[in-house]
Amino acid sequence: MKAIILWVTEEQGGIYSSKISKMPKLCRSRFLVAILLSTWISVIVYLMSSGFYDRREERFGDLNAPHRGINPPTPSEEMSSELPAPLPPTSTPPKSVGAVQEPPTSFLERFTNTIIQPKPLPILKLHEFDAEAYIEKGKLKPGEDKYAANKFNQMASDAASVKREIIDSREHHCKKLSYDTSVLEPTSIIVTFHNEARSTLLRTVFSAMLRSPPHLIHEIILVDDCSKDESIGKEIAQLEKVTVLRNIEREGLIRSRVKGAAYASAPILTFLDSHVECNVGWLEPLLARINENNKAVVAPIIDVINMDTFNYVAASADLRGGFDWNLVFKWEFLTGKLKDERHAHPTDPIKSPTMAGGLFSIKKSWFEELGTYDMGMEVWGGENLEMSFRVWQCGGSLEIIPCSRVGHVFRKQHPYTFPGGSGNVFQSNTRRAAEVWMDEYKAIYLRNVPSARYVKYGDISDRLALRERLKCQSFTWYLQTIYPELRVPEREKGELYHIKNGIMCLDTLGHRIGEGLGVYQCHGTGGNQEWAYEREKGLLLNTVSKLCLTMEDMNGDPLVILDDCSNVKSRIRMDTATGWLTQGGRCLALEPDAEHWRLGSVVCDAGDGGQRWVRSMSRLLVLACVLATCQALYFHIAETEKKCFIEEIPDETMVTGNYKVQLYDPNTKGYGDYPNIGMHVEVKDPEDKVVLSKLYTSEGKFTFTSHLPGEHVICLYSNSTAWFSGAQLRVHLDIQAGEHAQDYQQIATKDKLNELQLRIRQLLDQVEQITKEQNYQRYRAAMAARRFIKGLTSPWSLGFSGFGLAYGLYHIWDSTQSGAKYELHEDLAGKTYIVTGATSGIGQVTVEELAKRNARVIMACRNREKCVQVRRDIVLNTRNKQVYCRQCDLEDFDSIRNFVQKLCKGKFELDRIDGVVHNAAMMDAGRKVNKDGIERTLATNHLGAFLLTGLLLEKLLAQDHPVRIVFLNSNIINRKCELDFNDLNAEARKKYDGFEVYKQSKLAAAMFAKELAERLKDTNITVTVADPGRTKSNLSAQMDHQTFFLSRWLLRIVSFGMGERRVEKAVRPVLFALADPAMEGANGTFIDRERHEQPWNESVEDAEKRRRLWTTSEVWTKLGERMAQMKQELGDAAASLDKPVDVQQEVASGRSWKRLWLW
Repeated sequence: MKAIILWVTEEQGGIYSSKISKMPKLCRSRFLVAILLSTWISVIVYLMSSGFYDRREERFGDLNAPHRGINPPTPSEEMSSELPAPLPPTSTPPKSVGAVQEPPTSFLERFTNTIIQPKPLPILKLHEFDAEAYIEKGKLKPGEDKYAANKFNQMASDAASVKREIIDSREHHCKKLSYDTSVLEPTSIIVTFHNEARSTLLRTVFSAMLRSPPHLIHEIILVDDCSKDESIGKEIAQLEKVTVLRNIEREGLIRSRVKGAAYASAPILTFLDSHVECNVGWLEPLLARINENNKAVVAPIIDVINMDTFNYVAASADLRGGFDWNLVFKWEFLTGKLKDERHAHPTDPIKSPTMAGGLFSIKKSWFEELGTYDMGMEVWGGENLEMSFRVWQCGGSLEIIPCSRVGHVFRKQHPYTFPGGSGNVFQSNTRRAAEVWMDEYKAIYLRNVPSARYVKYGDISDRLALRERLKCQSFTWYLQTIYPELRVPEREKGELYHIKNGIMCLDTLGHRIGEGLGVYQCHGTGGNQEWAYEREKGLLLNTVSKLCLTMEDMNGDPLVILDDCSNVKSRIRMDTATGWLTQGGRCLALEPDAEHWRLGSVVCDAGDGGQRWVRSMSRLLVLACVLATCQALYFHIAETEKKCFIEEIPDETMVTGNYKVQLYDPNTKGYGDYPNIGMHVEVKDPEDKVVLSKLYTSEGKFTFTSHLPGEHVICLYSNSTAWFSGAQLRVHLDIQAGEHAQDYQQIATKDKLNELQLRIRQLLDQVEQITKEQNYQRYRAAMAARRFIKGLTSPWSLGFSGFGLAYGLYHIWDSTQSGAKYELHEDLAGKTYIVTGATSGIGQVTVEELAKRNARVIMACRNREKCVQVRRDIVLNTRNKQVYCRQCDLEDFDSIRNFVQKLCKGKFELDRIDGVVHNAAMMDAGRKVNKDGIERTLATNHLGAFLLTGLLLEKLLAQDHPVRIVFLNSNIINRKCELDFNDLNAEARKKYDGFEVYKQSKLAAAMFAKELAERLKDTNITVTVADPGRTKSNLSAQMDHQTFFLSRWLLRIVSFGMGERRVEKAVRPVLFALADPAMEGANGTFIDRERHEQPWNESVEDAEKRRRLWTTSEVWTKLGERMAQMKQELGDAAASLDKPVDVQQEVASGRSWKRLWLW
């Protein structure tokens, strides 16, 4: 208390000293200074005596002044004079408006780390507050990330006015309603914030006050949860009706809201988030509903404020709150009868099983009676479901009011930190809610979130006492009455019990049908010790094995075994008074044996303590895990996962396995010991017969002896029940076989051997083991030889051998053919070629082959850095420096224009172009678009080549020497491939198939090539499409990835058989089409890998489809606009597209360039 009072005094002293220091500069007269100072002190004394500072300069717990704030202004001060007309009279009599009361001082004294910000003078109304200056202090600096601080676009928020007009998102029925505000009680609005953007916080306050009747808002309490910038709240406190509380330390939303509620004095509390925008008439429907039902917790429909643009978007009114069994809130649409009822009564409240928790109103007295918030919860998360359960189960109701609308900025992630991590905080909070309110259904939550079993959730005794005091309903009632639509995972029928006798519990020990069961020390974690008792049928069923306990009389020896429930002949009865568990007149008894306890079926005896069984409801008991170390090798498994190993073991060999099981603890992020975990070990021999099947403890040793040589399968799995499975186990395992498994120290003690005798024993065991190993190796070799001979003589082996021989001969023959030996012998000195996609695969090899023949080559590459590296290697290999890198990304149409522009003017201008190789191609696994919104595969494989050719065409036609344009394509376009003009951009597909989109893009490229060849007849340009065949390249790897995995492997086998080519061979048809004299004058041809002409796809031959594709491509690439822009930037704007390229050429062809391209 003293620290705060001293702080206030220093603040005032600072004000006085600053005033005094400035006075001599204004007036040198001491008399005038004394007059002004006296006036200032008089004003301060007057304001203090009037009670103005009573609640603003004191700390929580010292609220002694009788008056707590400013009287509400009249409606004319802030609102229009026209108020809503009163509602027609209802059956519920109007209640008197609640009086504003002072909160109990004793309650407020608990909050010792919260101060009330002083209220700066003068007190301002909304229209007097300088909102722009307030927001300007928090605006982003140039270059700052607009999403970094708040995870929404702060720049867009700052640009939007705090008084902006938004759409009235209410349904038309709501706009017709009016409310008698004179009978409505006022509310205190509570807003908590932590490092909130100034613009969103101020918009929250302004929208709440501007769109509400002034007399219904008693006060707005802003709780600053220790923001870094204290002035965010301090400056806004100057507004009338606004009070700012500040936490000295971070408390979180939950505790901050409780503090705001404790300070509030209005009879109704309204909680809002700090980044909302209240819509027209948002408050009256909420208060009116509380006026009708004071135990109703009401929330508005939450509209969406876009986090990127801050546009206000109306939300559907057909929504309510729900949750999943991992206790995460979700919105769900009303369906069926619920939806019909809402549409029949569109203004009635919507009953909601849960609420989002950020925006709601509640009667203050009801809020406090319900226990406010759970103060054992931290920061934020889970409190909305906890309050939802509490409200419904304790006699209240949760309702969404469809005529109340408030917008909210929904973010994809939180900008603030959680002490201890958001995951741990959320799990701790939801675990508390489950423990207090969900009864036995918390097991479903723990099954879905197994890591929640290990969080520390604190003391819940006060919350359990609250539930008892309020006489709240069970969670079963909640599910049946409030949320019957929630699907409850199937549980075992009957009551779940642990059946105890002393410290021992009835346990299946992991045994199977027909085997006996026993007892094990009670661990409380369910599993083999959890039993479901179905009274109607008299069955006692284990929830893990799904087998029933039965006591059968076999040859006069009563046994207690596990059996299929359908085979149980008589009912099992559980007598609470005597503790007997009976079947057929006999009692289940725990009997001592020589080494352990056993179960028996005996004559009932009231004096026999072994027959007294205590039933306890199945509850999850989690023991603390202590991290331990182990030097053995280890592996990880899930709780119910089975892990198997194969060990090759000789016959008559003893095998020993030492193991240790540890459980993952999310709190320590490590693995600790958990003694109650059991490990089941199962061993099968080479004939699949069970050698060992036994349940062990969490750490121990298992032993077995092999009787057959060969592969033994050793499997390990825990005894965890499937109901609670989900955590991860670490298993340390060390398996030893033969003489290494012998414990010679124990043997020496048992057989009383001296050191020499013990050493001889060890040597004999080693010799025996070596002999077994040698025999086993001979056995393996004989078996391998037998399998090999059998394999060679099998029909499958002979068939595959014949197949391989035939293909081998085929390739030998194929390699002798002249086509396979093709070599381009032309000297290309003085010629210039452009190659796209030149940094890898066929493109790279094409550049290198052209460079070897002294050509000048322009490498058009997406990645300039990679292009420079490849170019360096090519120059070193060919010693031809006329290889140049130019950046050209075919999916980026502006990049293509810049590429062509540089080739046409400046230091990179080309005097001639002899050929263009359209090689670049790509394929995406998922649908992606370029910056123009066009699917990337289509943009790169077709439209990029279309635009590049179009921008180059005028230059190519102007040359007096032949030019060849070569498109690389594939024969896949001939395999059931059709262009879907209705979905060229791959938007309407249910599932994106990357390979299918790739095929269509290559078909589009082939159609363009064919149409281009038709339009360029009788010119100096020829067009050829070359199929290099299946090639080992990056793109072929992508194609393999896109196909179904079985098809992928079959395709690889066939590709190998049919001769998948290296790129050095695949480039041959490209070179042939580009520079071989044999292709002189060849136009519009499609050649295969052997340079033979092949037929076109039917769609390629369809002239109408080709023209349609051409027109679409012009529009999508904006060819005309980009050509004009390029010409303008080249300083050649005067040369229009109508300028003839060459008079003789135009006369010869009958068409100008413009007509060729735009025809």
